[in-house]
Amino acid sequence: MRSVYLLVASMAMSTTLLAGPGAVTVIHGIPGLRVSASVAGAGCAIPDFNFGETAGPLALPAGTYMVSLHPGTGCTGAAIPGFSMLPIHVGEDENVTLVAHLMSDGTPFLSRFGNAVSPVYAGRSRVILHHTAAAPDVDVKLERANGTAAVVVDLANASTAMTPALLELKPGTYEASVYVAGTNTRAIGPASLNLEANVTYLVYAIGTATGGPLELKVIAVPGGR
Repeated sequence: MRSVYLLVASMAMSTTLLAGPGAVTVIHGIPGLRVSASVAGAGCAIPDFNFGETAGPLALPAGTYMVSLHPGTGCTGAAIPGFSMLPIHVGEDENVTLVAHLMSDGTPFLSRFGNAVSPVYAGRSRVILHHTAAAPDVDVKLERANGTAAVVVDLANASTAMTPALLELKPGTYEASVYVAGTNTRAIGPASLNLEANVTYLVYAIGTATGGPLELKVIAVPGGR
């Protein structure tokens, strides 16, 4: 995890803040693009951010943050078109992921996910799958060594379908594979995914199917009931 400085944003916001912090994680999913991120009133929050890197989780007071992404380091250039002064709301005690990624046609996009990280039922694991890569709709298969598998079909890019796929599974080791929807063409994997009980796993496909790279990012959020 990268060390970042978004915490200072809470001291410079004009928005009225609510009690109770949210938790915000940022993922860089755009290949070949080195960026930095600024928050209005708080300066350069992430001075250097590269593909595949993750920042956070950051404890931020509830409120709305105006975020911009800039090419290169230090937030010195003009904001990237489409990434200027984007309003990002963080709710009280909310778990949020921001993913800078590519739409299915390769256009850069910023997705905000409010994550379902309420306590997992005792003895189970929760997996939430997100398609944030420049690729067509995909099928996702999580398979155990005994041959049992969970399959999600026709998962669309988050830029057009913001609802991720949620699975409640038995703990254990799974082989995760991502296929072009309706085919046997594997785009990612198999990648080993070790699921522990009472943990939520936020899984993001990032990158591009056109020349790569294309990979999975996994964030584990403990908590059971």
